[in-house]
Amino acid sequence: MQNNLELLEIKTKIARLWNPPDDKPRKPVICIHGWKDNCATWDNLLPHLVKAVPQYEYLAIDLPGHGHSSHFPPGMIYAVQDIWVLIQRLINHYGWSKISLMGHSMGAQLSFMFAGTHPLLVEKLVREL
Repeated sequence: MQNNLELLEIKTKIARLWNPPDDKPRKPVICIHGWKDNCATWDNLLPHLVKAVPQYEYLAIDLPGHGHSSHFPPGMIYAVQDIWVLIQRLINHYGWSKISLMGHSMGAQLSFMFAGTHPLLVEKLVREL
């Protein structure tokens, strides 16, 4: 594992933080994977982005029910608004005032919808459909 990768553990490994802040703060980017995927989808790209754009920290997450994350309780449907709540909780947890979002496939759609409904929280949007 590379030295600029810090694995976050919340019961299981459900997120990866690339280029964590050290002596100076970095701008946060939340990386959201596609359908039937997980946070490891970013493992090949993020080492290159860290070198090319080092002023950012990149948080790749497993969406609920994907990768090693927990599923929603039986009977609860997966809705876009629940992912918005998840992103808002990440923002609040880390004390970020603005974020950038990077999404692939379903993650791009979720990022686009979050940016459209929360424009004051999103600085940049990078999406690939």
